[in-house]
Amino acid sequence: MLTLELDLERNRQEDIPQRTLGSLAKTRGAWIDIHVASVSVSAELMFEQHGESVIQLLTKAADDGRATGIRGLSYHASGLLAYYLAELERPDEAEQVWRDHGLPLDIHDLLDLDRRFWRVTEALCCARVGLLAARDEHVAAEELVGRLCGVASTRGLTRTLLRGLALSMVVAHRAGQPRRALARLVEFLRLTKKVDYIRPLVRHRGVSRSVLQQLLRDDQREDMQRSAKSILTQLDDSSVTAPPIFSARELEVLAGIRRNLQNKEIARHLGMTDEGVRYHLRNIYSKTGVRNRTDVASYAQSIDLLS
Repeated sequence: MLTLELDLERNRQEDIPQRTLGSLAKTRGAWIDIHVASVSVSAELMFEQHGESVIQLLTKAADDGRATGIRGLSYHASGLLAYYLAELERPDEAEQVWRDHGLPLDIHDLLDLDRRFWRVTEALCCARVGLLAARDEHVAAEELVGRLCGVASTRGLTRTLLRGLALSMVVAHRAGQPRRALARLVEFLRLTKKVDYIRPLVRHRGVSRSVLQQLLRDDQREDMQRSAKSILTQLDDSSVTAPPIFSARELEVLAGIRRNLQNKEIARHLGMTDEGVRYHLRNIYSKTGVRNRTDVASYAQSIDLLS
């Protein structure tokens, strides 16, 4: 299981047999560490390959975790469920999960590594940052992810630190702070000289591509140029390599996303239902290879699609 997880961290998901996808989250009788790793890998692959199907998977995992009475299992699956709901632009449902499942809200409680397994802490903090960012609460999101990075650095949790830096880059990008986003990317690339865990950048490939291209323009250091070009090549290999063709309606939805309009606002402006907007978004996600509106807007901007 841990070997599969390492393959995913290095963005080598093609090395993971397809037959394992449906069975990873069903691991029973294993250490909690192995169980939560199984759920995490299964959810990541399910989200990338099948989108919203991940919600059903994690709803079942969260219910199973709560039934065991083991808080770590329950918190981990529930945190992942909230995270992917936010990634799918369903922040209200993510917030409802947070309340109904009794997940912690206080920063000190979220970061309590003395009472909580590091994988669970990582899942909860990343989920909360993602939810705050989805609600455009950028200051609170940056405060939490900054604290997460600090704790991870102090404790030597390199994987958690990389996830935190990638999320901090995304938050800064969404908040219109390109210098901060670039600084977080540079920190990330420095760490990847020791480990080749680039999955956090792949997960947010739209923003990652945009900031990597900014780095290539602004930072002429040879090592940074080499790292950025290498990762861009991998991002292109794991998504579409040519600009997709969008319908007129999809272009209108894309324009609304670029203006930071929510689904309801886009629907009202275009005279369609919320479900109609979601339908076009699913098509856009499929064509671009990304999974949320921030990455879609960044992707469109990076290829000069809407100019």
